[in-house]
Amino acid sequence: MFETTEQIANRDPDLAGRTAVDLWGPAAEFGFQIVPDILLLEQRQLGISSEELNALLNLNAHRWRRKDPVFPGTSTIAERMGVSVRTVQRLIRSLEKKSLVVRKKTADGHMYFELDLLNQKLEPFVSDRIKKGKKRMEK
Repeated sequence: MFETTEQIANRDPDLAGRTAVDLWGPAAEFGFQIVPDILLLEQRQLGISSEELNALLNLNAHRWRRKDPVFPGTSTIAERMGVSVRTVQRLIRSLEKKSLVVRKKTADGHMYFELDLLNQKLEPFVSDRIKKGKKRMEK
């Protein structure tokens, strides 16, 4: 059985106010995603443009577990971003070339994405920041 936010806060007062609902209010009821700050802190070093990051976040919105495939349609992402399907395809192809996303097809031809390479790409930045003793949101 899951604890409620109130039960967690009563058990550990340091966690009070630290849930997505506490932070975002009713907007979190429509879902939220976990994105490590290191992705934003090292966006430039990773060579990820703002549009590519937007596409990547849209893919990540469909990711539930690290190794699970992700199945959003490029037309869905295009509509959300306010760009053409072709633009989204170009952005995803660029993310593939940067080894951040892998595009595959199921046996019946449906396209899906794997994002586990992104985790691997972020690891050296985390290690480097730990070695240098940099704070989390320093830059």
